[in-house]
Amino acid sequence: MKRKLSVFIPILILLFLFIVDKIALLPIIVDCCIQPGLEIFFASSRNNEFSVEERVNKIFAQRKKVAFSFGSSLTYGFYFSKSKEYLAVSKKLTPEAQEKSKEWEIINFGIPGSTVISHYVRLSQILERRYKPDLILVELAPNSFNANSPWYTAEIVNAIPLEFAIRHFSEIPFEHLRKIVISRIFVLSNKKLGLPNETYNLLYGYFQKFIYGYGKQEDPETSPKSFRIGEERIANAFVSQFLLQALKLNFTNYKVAPDLAVYANLLLATAKKEKIPIVFWFPALHPLAKKAVSETNTPTLWDKFLKDSPEISKRYVDVNQPENFCDEFMDPMHMGVSCFAKSFPRILEKIEHE
Repeated sequence: MKRKLSVFIPILILLFLFIVDKIALLPIIVDCCIQPGLEIFFASSRNNEFSVEERVNKIFAQRKKVAFSFGSSLTYGFYFSKSKEYLAVSKKLTPEAQEKSKEWEIINFGIPGSTVISHYVRLSQILERRYKPDLILVELAPNSFNANSPWYTAEIVNAIPLEFAIRHFSEIPFEHLRKIVISRIFVLSNKKLGLPNETYNLLYGYFQKFIYGYGKQEDPETSPKSFRIGEERIANAFVSQFLLQALKLNFTNYKVAPDLAVYANLLLATAKKEKIPIVFWFPALHPLAKKAVSETNTPTLWDKFLKDSPEISKRYVDVNQPENFCDEFMDPMHMGVSCFAKSFPRILEKIEHE
């Protein structure tokens, strides 16, 4: 009899832990005892939602050329391709560049902190809705493959829906599939006990505009204020220093994570299968950000990755080159809207001969 009971003890313990874990989902427990994480940034991907789907429908009905942009908050400027600043800069381009640019509508699906994981999931989800763009833009920079990022596990667990992971189990890394499944069975496996901390509040407060503010207007007249290099406001100094410190810390002992690089190749394979031109691009960084990154091993390893990835490299545009091509920034990591207007014609040049 005792032997039979001993057999059930592990099962009972597991059942008890499972029940306690599910109690953590109760709102009263969440409010008092669960520390908010980065999952909020990936909610749209996990829920397979597109807040701009109505706009997408309108643009496709107009039969214009459409570019879908996928990236992190570094791509926010494409939300403002109808703003006064974007249009004013476009009018200063060469007549040829102006003509090319005005033929296009750009829909940005940027998610703060995201990497190629989210880009692949979001592209797959929008293609499954039978929206086929004329061009796919993908932000591709060292942060796209950085396993040292504080967003790394949060994105794997929260950006990939369970149903998506199961359907694509043969494509995505097994370790990612394992983390996703466990996170759905045991909620607390990727949660922290406690109240919001200062770092979370700062991150959430800074990036929430990229989720809730930018891109919600169909034709925004104004765009976020940016400043020329050397003319930044003193009021931005604290945020800038915080971002620079976080940037350097995240890229210390950098390596191109093989499990993340998988998704870049999946993006390329999807574009080829659907016969859609794809351009990978590296948004410009403020000189202070470039200096911070240059003091790590990142540039050397990034150059090696590009050299070892010829199919990606021939579709790649680095907006940091030539030097000073972009001279306006919101902060050390986010280039001004004016730079997006100047960059888009360069991106289009990549697909002219495909």
